[in-house]
Amino acid sequence: MALFKNKRMSLRGCVATVAISSLFLLASCGGDSGSNGSSDNESSEEIENDDSSSSCEDCEDDATSSSSAKTKSSSSVKKGSSSDSEVNDEESSSSKDPEESSSSEVCEQDSCSIDQPDEFIVISGVAQKGPFASGASVKLYEFDSTTYTRTDKNFTGMIVTNDGQFTISDVTLAGGYALFEVDGHFRNEITGLRSKAAVTLNALVDISHRKTVNINLLTHLEYERTLYLMSLGKDFVSAKEQAETEVLKAFEIKSKFASPEDLDIFGKGNGNAALLAMSVLLLRELKESELNDFLDNLSTDIVSDGVWGDEYAKAEIADWARTKDLARKLAEIRSNIEKWDLGTVPEFEKFVRNFWYMNYGLGECDSKNNAEVKASSNELTEPYGTQIRYICKDGAWIEATDMEKDFYLSGKDMGEDGEFWTGLVTEKKYKYDEKLGEWLEADSIDVILDNACVETRIGLVDGDENGGKYYCTANGWLSMVDKWSYEVPKEVRMNPEIEYGTMTDSRDEHTYKTVKIGNQVWMAENLNYADSSTTPSLLKNNWCYTYGEKSENCTVAGRYYTWAAAIDSVKLYEDYTIKCGDGETCTLPDTVYGICPPGWHLPTDAEWNTLITEVGGEKTAGIILKTQTGWDERKGGTDEVGFSAIPAGFREINGYFGNEGLLGYFWSATEVDRDNASNMYVGYYNGAYLRGSSKYFGYSVRCLQNEQ
Repeated sequence: MALFKNKRMSLRGCVATVAISSLFLLASCGGDSGSNGSSDNESSEEIENDDSSSSCEDCEDDATSSSSAKTKSSSSVKKGSSSDSEVNDEESSSSKDPEESSSSEVCEQDSCSIDQPDEFIVISGVAQKGPFASGASVKLYEFDSTTYTRTDKNFTGMIVTNDGQFTISDVTLAGGYALFEVDGHFRNEITGLRSKAAVTLNALVDISHRKTVNINLLTHLEYERTLYLMSLGKDFVSAKEQAETEVLKAFEIKSKFASPEDLDIFGKGNGNAALLAMSVLLLRELKESELNDFLDNLSTDIVSDGVWGDEYAKAEIADWARTKDLARKLAEIRSNIEKWDLGTVPEFEKFVRNFWYMNYGLGECDSKNNAEVKASSNELTEPYGTQIRYICKDGAWIEATDMEKDFYLSGKDMGEDGEFWTGLVTEKKYKYDEKLGEWLEADSIDVILDNACVETRIGLVDGDENGGKYYCTANGWLSMVDKWSYEVPKEVRMNPEIEYGTMTDSRDEHTYKTVKIGNQVWMAENLNYADSSTTPSLLKNNWCYTYGEKSENCTVAGRYYTWAAAIDSVKLYEDYTIKCGDGETCTLPDTVYGICPPGWHLPTDAEWNTLITEVGGEKTAGIILKTQTGWDERKGGTDEVGFSAIPAGFREINGYFGNEGLLGYFWSATEVDRDNASNMYVGYYNGAYLRGSSKYFGYSVRCLQNEQ
């Protein structure tokens, strides 16, 4: 006989028949463990065995199921429960005290068995989409491995922190299979914030030999596929392994990892990285409220054949992954996750990249195919059929430049100097620079002129049939007629049809071009003298264009001088004791040599007027005196007499420069009043005029040769 001491048992319907004469006891008991683990034992019915005269009905009919129940109960007994023990009827009735006998059942060993509750266990783990947030519920359902359905028996836990961790206590199951379900809000990896919508995830697990279970997207997506495979006759382990492999393959992941219920997005290793990548890819920029439906559709899609057949969804996710990857936005997602400070964030990026690589038909990128160029072969992706190409560089596919895709497999490694070639993909024009030893992208002017501006042609001037004129620089062709530029040397601006003279300034050995106009001999370029040691009037009163001294600009356009510097006010005071210049009015000598080279002087208004009259008067003189190029919007002149006035603009009192490309200003040796002096100016109009301006402005200086 079996004696069960002090044992609380949940029984539904028990009938016993005892044949006293043969000391035969037959008990037939049918049990149902209830609906939830926390109340099963409290609601159970207590069966007392006061004597051996109990009756038992229908025992023969239920003998087989009872025997089966006995086998189950003997395999899992709560600690402290006594096992079956052999006693005789007299001992049972005479040696037990009332308290013991009230909680005991006496049966002949081979003819009566009673279901016993399984051992209480505690299940813990972590629920992750991103981590489920506080308030999410976790349920554990007993799972019937015969019908592949969950029973009414369930146990509930709750996530109380924002890290997804849960614990379910007092779990008792008849078998080893359990279905977990978590429902609630989660922490969004894309935004870094708590989700506004809830999501539900499942996990089907054999908990016979485990006390921890993690619930995640992989456990969820393999769940229904596992059930389907089991319905076809596969055992649980094989079905689960196959389902896991198929789900990972749907995300272009071919490796085999630990069991899905052991993975953790905050763990090290490729398996955890792959899980996090799946989480990022599936959420992407999908509305959180749409995630449940998307997961349901995906699960349904793979359930019968293990293949994710929604090519449109995969292409859309691949496009998102490519955009984020190439824009370096995956780092922002990593930063969002790291800010939660829940553990190591594994290298999920490589699996995100691999997903779009494979869906684009690019394949892997490694040393074997470095520099290979490919287009997307997936007609559902955004770049399909466009000129976009991808190049394998340093282990990653990135968007190829026009040159990389145009020259890939072209065989055009070299060319002749200045040779043109048309790209294979974009049909852009390229030019070969022999000195640099490389192909360069040709610009529109190269094409218009049919003349490649390369290193060996710097300084070349060419023109088009529409009056355009261009100068070849290290940066390509530069328009000379549309806009002012300091990159064009002053000599190129001068009229090539004029026979210029030259003059060398003995003070600094600088040579200037000169030109005779009427009876006057003028400098044909602006003065560029700056020795403030020899000429103290220049100290802090002369400048090159730009904010910061750039001597190369002075080489092109000369210097800007205040009026006091131009007349050499210090020299005037030393020679004539004339106090003249800024804020002073004075009577100047007939000839003011100023800062001009020996043998030259600063022209007066009268001498400027002589020039203007010589070239047709003030209304049209500007056209004659201006250079042909360098004036904005093609407002240059004819430069018929070779004066070659350029639009150098001026320097304002506050240090700003202005009007370059529009106006040219030249000091006169004629004073207007204590604060203003005269100057001649030409602009984007036709005339040339004299006017008064502040003595503090910085203007150009043109010197006039002294009469011989």
